[in-house]
Amino acid sequence: MDYKQFNSKMNIILCCGLFLGSVSAAEFAENCEIVYLPLLQLSLRDKFLENFVYETNIQPDKTFCLIRCLKQRKCKSINYNTDTSDCQLNSEDHNTKSASLTASTDSTQYYSIDGIDEKLLGRCAGHTCADDLVCEPNPYGLSTPHQCVVSVVCVPTDGCTNCIQSKFTMATFDYQPVGCFSAGGNPNPLPTWLSDLRPTIDWYNLQLTIDACANLAHNTSYKYFGIEFWGECWVSTSFNPSGFSLILGQNCEAKCPLGVADEHIMFVYEIV
Repeated sequence: MDYKQFNSKMNIILCCGLFLGSVSAAEFAENCEIVYLPLLQLSLRDKFLENFVYETNIQPDKTFCLIRCLKQRKCKSINYNTDTSDCQLNSEDHNTKSASLTASTDSTQYYSIDGIDEKLLGRCAGHTCADDLVCEPNPYGLSTPHQCVVSVVCVPTDGCTNCIQSKFTMATFDYQPVGCFSAGGNPNPLPTWLSDLRPTIDWYNLQLTIDACANLAHNTSYKYFGIEFWGECWVSTSFNPSGFSLILGQNCEAKCPLGVADEHIMFVYEIV
């Protein structure tokens, strides 16, 4: 399903990742299951919890904000603004601090993580990371399912790349981000369509989609690859950024979130 469909049907989440490398069909099936995210039961759309926000970041949807919260044991609830995409993590919730629930005067909505099935975290489900650390899943194939890392909130600035890892290491090659560009005309930043990865998108680990496109590009001897519309894999042997409009930092969360891109936008990478 595409991103817009995902937004409108968030009560049932299909946690099926795109597993790379030598993962067998049995292993793939073992890690695919339906879990439930009863947002309507958890939300107080006319309220927000004040005085207990300890982290504010930007997330393209409230579900990604809830995922960010579940990855931190310190987090008990969120305030999410649907207009600005501001994601606030709270160290308390309505059960412990009911007097702090305040009427919302804008598009901010309150959600508790109480009752959410942690299976949607994949390899971070049931993690025991310390309160001040964040659980990040390791790729399938590694013996250690996840790692606990320091929580860092980064604000995108120049070309949507400063908040992304500078280099990604695969089995036989590395790749690095180039930038996010408008792709609404002809030609596209990268003109050759290679594969549609949208049917296998894991919305909670979009890095898997990027890695899959990287592998396809490398295996077919292309130097550049890009993700358009969340899962379309485009490639080229060369790339001249001067002919295309660069998406700048203030628009990264809306147009180029999490290293991929929305419709008519392309996040470009270079194999090095």
